[in-house]
Amino acid sequence: MHPDEHPQIVPFRELFTRYERHRWIAGGWAVDFLVGEVRRDHSDLDVLLLAADFDHFVDRMRPFEPMVIDGPTKERRPAERGFDIEPGRMTVEFTRNLPPGCGDIQVLFALSDDSDWIFHRGRKVRWPLANLTRQSPSGTPYLTPEIVLLLKARDNREKDQADFVDAVPFLSREQLSWLRPRLAPPWNQPHPWDATIAEALGED
Repeated sequence: MHPDEHPQIVPFRELFTRYERHRWIAGGWAVDFLVGEVRRDHSDLDVLLLAADFDHFVDRMRPFEPMVIDGPTKERRPAERGFDIEPGRMTVEFTRNLPPGCGDIQVLFALSDDSDWIFHRGRKVRWPLANLTRQSPSGTPYLTPEIVLLLKARDNREKDQADFVDAVPFLSREQLSWLRPRLAPPWNQPHPWDATIAEALGED
């Protein structure tokens, strides 16, 4: 099944028709869109938004009672205008009135400036916002795979490893060459994925 046809994606598109800013399907679902099929079960749907658009998000999604979750402390608080959402630490979930079949949605937030997405870990890796979006045949926006894999590289859970292996054949040499040195900090190179990328690049 193509992800566009999945019963969890159709209500997502309905939900986010009210949101007029940047938004991307992220995580394992983004790899499904890259590959063109639903490859595995997903416990939830990751959606990435810009932290700079948080007030707009609150205004548009208020009927669904969004709740901010602090990852380390598990503290929960209603999402309110003016709140300083911390990318990488805090996420948002909806607590009521979602479209039928929508399933669990985890809203993630990213740093940005006027032109670039900024990786919250170290704040040194940047990517043009204009090049961050890919679209499915039905117009569903999903995150470009280099950034999806960069976000997954630190945890490298079993599902992250599977997503990486499935995504690599769909990345160009340029994409792989950009990703490779950024997978791990300089003091912790090489990353476990390095050998697979080297092989894909035709290196011994």
